[in-house]
Amino acid sequence: MDIRKLAAKRHKAAPGICYQRHITDLYAELEPRIRIASLDGATVEPISRDMASHFVTRYEWLGTLGRVTASYGLMLGGELLGVAAFGIMGGHAANVCGAKYARKTVCLQRGACVHFAPRNSATFLISRACKIAARDFGWRIFFAYADDRASELGTVYQAANWLYLGMGAGYSRHYNYHKGTRTITSYQINHGGAKFMQTLGWKSGPKRPWLRAHGWKQTIEHGKHKYVHFEGTRAEQKAMRAALRYEVLPYPKRISEVTNADAV
Repeated sequence: MDIRKLAAKRHKAAPGICYQRHITDLYAELEPRIRIASLDGATVEPISRDMASHFVTRYEWLGTLGRVTASYGLMLGGELLGVAAFGIMGGHAANVCGAKYARKTVCLQRGACVHFAPRNSATFLISRACKIAARDFGWRIFFAYADDRASELGTVYQAANWLYLGMGAGYSRHYNYHKGTRTITSYQINHGGAKFMQTLGWKSGPKRPWLRAHGWKQTIEHGKHKYVHFEGTRAEQKAMRAALRYEVLPYPKRISEVTNADAV
């Protein structure tokens, strides 16, 4: 059974529930386990890239670990219940508090929890992973996205008291390209580089004009909800908040009677 294809089908039929939640619901049906009652005894600790990649491939809606720098796991009784992975991003995306803080800024790029993890596991994991990552790498500014395409609002970041910066904050325009039933994203073009483009037949020169010339229809990608969190002393956090380049906005709410907490 292709979990992702089935989850995509369910998400299309019930878009009020985030895509990643559909994935964990499917695992709950295929591998039923009673939800663990409590986080008592749970820890958050560094884990290997291979360990994180295997977990994310199963449970995270994007399906790949990507170019992350550090991964942390939620452990309980020797079992991995969740993963939070951080990676460096450049350009407008990471320019949250200006050039002064560029080396102290990191993105929470991937995260997920198993269907039987205790309630509030995602918030527990993210909060502790940020503190440990701040200790390990000196990072102070953590940002993350919730993707509207996957019906995400960032509920877990709201629960963790992160600040909301709106949709598209720090993003220049991004494009998707469509041809027949296939879609490729700016992320694939930017991060896949020449190797990815060569699979499409490209050989050299500007990539996007080549795509348009070869029948790929260009559409503007919708912005993503962006959240930010600060670590450090009260004085450090106050200084970073003062340097924040974006207005802090009220949390977005789902316009639906369906209520569900987004997976990490």
